[in-house]
Amino acid sequence: MSAVYAEPQSFAMPRFPSRRVALGVGVSLVAHAVLLLAVRSGLVGRPAPAEVPQRMMVWVRPAPPPPPVVQD
Repeated sequence: MSAVYAEPQSFAMPRFPSRRVALGVGVSLVAHAVLLLAVRSGLVGRPAPAEVPQRMMVWVRPAPPPPPVVQD
């Protein structure tokens, strides 16, 4: 008696755990790729070195005036 055993369909492993998980993984991968490209192209991230002194000058006290020149 050689019967072929067919596994019940309910125990078969799905291709993905669920559609929601697969969608979440896909959205996460796309978001990471977009963020990586934005950082590499310079759209997002640290300001350029030329911008730093202008921003910091707001908080720095102006230098005192130079002392008067005494002529003999």
